[in-house]
Amino acid sequence: MNTFKDIPIDRVKRRIKKSPKNNIIKFGEINTSAYEEGIEQNLSDLTLWYQYWMSLSDFRKRYNRCADYNRGRQLDKVIQNADGEWKTQKEIIREEGKTPVVINVIRDLVRTILGQYRLSPVRTEVKARGGDDKIVSEMLTLALHSALDINNITELDAQQLETFMLSGLAMSIKNERYYTEYKQKDLFVGNINPNMAFFNSDIQDPRGYDITTIGHIIDCREEDAIATYAKTPNDILALKEIFSNIPKQHIATNKGLSGQFLRHNDFYTPSDPSYVRLYFGCTKKKELRVWKKDPLTAKRECIKGDVIKITNEISKENDERIKYFKANGLTDEEISATLILTDIVPYEYFDYKVLTRTGHCLAHYESPFEHKSHPYTILARPLINGEVWGIVEDVLNLQDVINQNFMMFKWIVEASAKGLLLVPEDAIPKGMDINDFAEQWSKVGGVIKVKLKQGAALPQEVNARTNQNVKDLLDFSIQIVDKVSGIHGALKGEPAKSGTPSSLYMQQAQNASATLLNFFRNFESYVLDRDNKALKVIMQTYDTGRFVDAFGNALYPESKQWNKDLLKDVDYRMKLVTTFDNQIYRYAIDEQLTKLFEAGAIDVKMWLKKSSQPFAQEILNEIEAREQQAIQGQQQSQTPQQLLQQPTQNLINV
Repeated sequence: MNTFKDIPIDRVKRRIKKSPKNNIIKFGEINTSAYEEGIEQNLSDLTLWYQYWMSLSDFRKRYNRCADYNRGRQLDKVIQNADGEWKTQKEIIREEGKTPVVINVIRDLVRTILGQYRLSPVRTEVKARGGDDKIVSEMLTLALHSALDINNITELDAQQLETFMLSGLAMSIKNERYYTEYKQKDLFVGNINPNMAFFNSDIQDPRGYDITTIGHIIDCREEDAIATYAKTPNDILALKEIFSNIPKQHIATNKGLSGQFLRHNDFYTPSDPSYVRLYFGCTKKKELRVWKKDPLTAKRECIKGDVIKITNEISKENDERIKYFKANGLTDEEISATLILTDIVPYEYFDYKVLTRTGHCLAHYESPFEHKSHPYTILARPLINGEVWGIVEDVLNLQDVINQNFMMFKWIVEASAKGLLLVPEDAIPKGMDINDFAEQWSKVGGVIKVKLKQGAALPQEVNARTNQNVKDLLDFSIQIVDKVSGIHGALKGEPAKSGTPSSLYMQQAQNASATLLNFFRNFESYVLDRDNKALKVIMQTYDTGRFVDAFGNALYPESKQWNKDLLKDVDYRMKLVTTFDNQIYRYAIDEQLTKLFEAGAIDVKMWLKKSSQPFAQEILNEIEAREQQAIQGQQQSQTPQQLLQQPTQNLINV
């Protein structure tokens, strides 16, 4: 059968009766009605998201101020000068003939905390309960580590930690994405900039259980938006019509990589006019649903829809079962065991929407994840009375004091070389006025020709040397920053003063680490929650047979490949463990391995497999290759002898 003409007419008529009627839209016909459905509700949702975004204005202002201080933009605050004009501190200082200077101790604080975090990195391990615990635990752990490494999670976490220090907020999104370079779907993790996030700002639960609306702003190219949300050729035409008012040419500015776009972000205006502004939002919904359990099929399902209609249909089916089984001689007790059980329960889930600024809905669906929650992980601290701020905000005012004291010290030192000059009028040479005299005096190596009248006094310099007190005040201000932040010089690696015992120096470093313990524990809770949701995405995305042991760390051969059958009726828990990814830990491990090898507890191959020496894996591979060659050579040498013995064995069998 080559064409539709080869199909018999009677068969065509039968198929017409069975086939549903389709609304056929010819290709080339622009129809945006599908995206305009429920546009009033979409605009209402967009307005609500805008209100939530605006409610975070003070938070964003404080975060951007901390980011500016961290960058060194500490004299850009606009204040009134003596004439009542609004200017930046930097401009006012320059108008006074002085040089603005910044001593950025905040950046030193941030770098120290980031360094401490990288010294003790953590990774999540999964512990399964049920089934083959060890194999399932290792399979889940390997899959999680492999997916996180694809996302370069070490650098993502370092960036997120710095944002958390500046704002007190850490937020990321997790979903599945097709990776062209790997030619397969896998986990995607992305950090969300606080300037682009919105959520109900009345949260008080540190676990985030009271989040009802959450989302973020997306700026992307028109072709990327079409490729993501268009499902048919007509969808492409419809989306191009929706985005028709967007300029096609990219507008380049001289503020690239400066952060200006995000700091001055607007809810409805994209950072680049040629970009498409989209909004991805998740709203918690609650409705009644029917849980249905059929004892005959042992199937349990949650049914969405009109509760009354669903329960009536189930009641009708139960009536039919009663009649049928009674006619077949079953007792009332036996019949009751065959009836469908129902339970009406409140069902919570998150409703996902992708909207344009005009209210067109590009995607609308219930949470596709089994957890039915939003795809975000959010950490807001300290959340005392609902307030959120970063640890950098605690030292902003002290940073201002340090800058003021240093500039004062600098100006006093400069003025000490040439202080206030008292010039008698008779001492000013002919052809010069007081301004010319002052200009020559202020120059380094300036020369003034003076012809004094008889009895005239020489110019006199007045100089008050008070720079030592200002220097002490500057040192005291820097020490206060260390005390407020909890960062001691020992934690920064600064050399100890002469005569300081090593035990005291170590104790100071340990005490400084203890002050940061709560901060790191908060961030580790974020990492654990993020990895928990990431694993749920992996469990829904991966198919049986997929290789997950990317780095060859599997102890069990069964855990090297993903097996969905092993996950049935398996519960799991997650915990964070410190990885041995620094020189001190690696040295200690190698030392213990050497002792076990010398005691005969492990062999050379085990030592090489667990060692962190750079040559260990190469030597292990060479040993295994030689062993394989030896086995193959032994098999080849045994083959002729086996062939000679085969006729004799056949005769014996006969």
